[in-house]
This record gives sequence, structure tokens and C-alpha cells, in this order.
Amino acid sequence: MAELPYRDSVQEEAEGLSYRTALAEALSELVSLWWSPSVRRVLVDAAGEELGVTEARIVWELGRRRHLRPGELATLLDIGAPSVSKATVKLRQRGLVIAGTDAADSRMRPIRLSPAGIAAARRLYDIGDTLVSRVVSGWDEREVATFAAHVMRFLREATPLTKQEAWDIDGQDESAGVPPADPATDDGSNKPEFRG
Repeated sequence: MAELPYRDSVQEEAEGLSYRTALAEALSELVSLWWSPSVRRVLVDAAGEELGVTEARIVWELGRRRHLRPGELATLLDIGAPSVSKATVKLRQRGLVIAGTDAADSRMRPIRLSPAGIAAARRLYDIGDTLVSRVVSGWDEREVATFAAHVMRFLREATPLTKQEAWDIDGQDESAGVPPADPATDDGSNKPEFRG
């Protein structure tokens, strides 16, 4: 079992509260950096797109997911429906998105990228790729591949946990850091308890 280094209470008192494990802290800092308005603004500006940050986030998400209903976008971006509506009107006026039709519910109009929107999304993703490439430019290929594999593994294993309505955790969960069990012999005893 991998031991995760913990911050002690003296460090917390001197530095303020944060996650106790170095991994949780590093992930928090990475997410905060990558999703910060300043980094998003740099990426949007470097791509040559005259978009607001919310508009750019909509283009990014539609690039990944192809089409979404306005309510789905609001939930995904954690913003209100009026903000999505305002941003999609601007994107529609610029010819970057179009409203589709939903055969199951004619009142719903999924939003998708137009060909110009797909090109804009591609430029945004290319700039993101360039930024990441610059960050790891001093790493050898094996380090990059190993890091990417570990991040993807973490994502695969974290995703089911984020879908639980309530997770009973007291900060001392014994399964933290335990590699996935062999499905052929796993009796479920190493899994955290969920309430839902």
C-alpha cells in the first residue's frame, strides 16, 4: 500500500488549511491553475478567438461532447441558465454554434458547434496542447507517458466516486492508496462505504 505524505498541524497553523495529502493538494493546485480565468484568458487570446471565458468554455465542452442541451451546459459549467443563454446567443450570432432538434422533446434544442465553431474549438485545443507540451518539454518521453497513464488511471478510479450522492468518509479511509483489487478474488472488503 502506498503511503501518502500528510501535512502536520504545525504546517497547517503556519501556512493555513489545505489538504493533508500532497497528492490531493497537488491535484487541487493543478485544477485551480488550469481552470483559472487568467490561464483560460491566455489560451483564448493565444488561439485568436474573441470569446469571453464562458463562451470559450461552452466551445470547449461542445468540442468534447458534440452537442448538449442548455440545461446540461449550465450544470456542466456550474453556471446559471441565463448565463448559458446569453453566451449561446453571442456564439450563435458569431456563427460558432447552431441549435439542433431533439426528436424526443421538441421543446429542447441541443446546441452544437457549426463548422466555424469546430475550427475555433480545434484552435483552443491546439493551444492547450502547446501549453502542456511546453510544461513537459524537459521531461523524457517515458516520464510523459507514465504521468499521463497515472493521471488517466486516477481519473478512471475517481469518476465512479464522484457519481455517488453521499460518501461516508472520515479522512481515515483505509482503502486510500490501495491499488485496485483483482476482480477474481475481490470480496469487496477494501471498498469505502457509500450512503445514497
